Amino acid sequence: MIIVLLLIICSSATAKLIDVNTTQILVADTNANDPLKIRQAFAQIIAINTGEDIITILQNPVFLEAQIKSAIKRSYFEKIDTQYLPIQGEVQYWFHLVVQQNFIHKIILQAGFSLLPHNREEIMLWLVSEDDTALNPTAAEVEGTFKAQGLNYAYRDEIAMYWLQQWAQALGLIIKLPKMDETDWQNVSAQSIKSLSFEAAAHTQNRYQINKNLLVYIKKTELAVKIRSGFSLNQDDIKIKHFQQPTNEMGVILYSMMLDTSQEYALNYKIDSTKLQNHTQRIVITNLQNYDEVEKVRHYLNNLSVISSYNIVSAMYGTIEMNAELMINSEAFLKMTTRDKILSHDPSSQSNQLLFNFNTP
Repeated sequence: MIIVLLLIICSSATAKLIDVNTTQILVADTNANDPLKIRQAFAQIIAINTGEDIITILQNPVFLEAQIKSAIKRSYFEKIDTQYLPIQGEVQYWFHLVVQQNFIHKIILQAGFSLLPHNREEIMLWLVSEDDTALNPTAAEVEGTFKAQGLNYAYRDEIAMYWLQQWAQALGLIIKLPKMDETDWQNVSAQSIKSLSFEAAAHTQNRYQINKNLLVYIKKTELAVKIRSGFSLNQDDIKIKHFQQPTNEMGVILYSMMLDTSQEYALNYKIDSTKLQNHTQRIVITNLQNYDEVEKVRHYLNNLSVISSYNIVSAMYGTIEMNAELMINSEAFLKMTTRDKILSHDPSSQSNQLLFNFNTP
């Protein structure tokens, strides 16, 4: 048992659920030396890493003085397919920027920003739409997602899905789509999504074991596209927001909605700058009964970006003891583990260590 534990767990905590060193922004040309593009994209990278508002980042003196070009690993442009653009013949690009992680950390610490852990939780997207623009729909339109005067699940709306997925990637959100089979239809009606009811939250928890939901209702008229969204965490109250743009500005309105979602998520998960502290912490984990439980602990620790590395001191009789290099203080680390419910803190810990029990499902 001791050998198995050592082989499985003795590794550096490098696994990340999202790549926080890169992002993409929407641009009109391919001038890679444009300082405005670089600064805007880097501000978005800092926002992904910290959960700070982009305006706050752009106004920070440390950020303004940062020599971003010296830390760029690579940048490139990607032309957007014209079918996703509002104006025929228009040309737009994604500007992708990748920056060195140590430079990002340096700016965060010097600027006094908060820290948003990289291991992001999935958000289930429930999406419906209603289109009043096609008063005399063609046969193809009737077969499609949008139907005149009708409320429909909108996962077949290519334009909406494109922008939703692109903005989620750009803003560091992990969006998951339901299977949309008979089980989902029976438990989460299109009308319940439109009305932002709690049916979706309960069903998502029961079927998918996900406790974060984004409910989106899109209303298209001749003059405008309107969105009502509801974001909920852990089946708590739904945060309802409204957005409106001219009919052809689907990309713009969905950016506003996804940015708001990312900020709501960050409010609940970012760690205040006063709690950032690089230090070595002795951690002891007990109550491990079998291989599967050890593997679950390994997976959990490897996905905690606030642990830069760890090494095993001893492992025997269902207990492992390690030294972990933490980027946050012990108080913040305990708050995180309590929320995640994989480990439970034992308050009888010695003063120089944190003692946890593995929570058997």
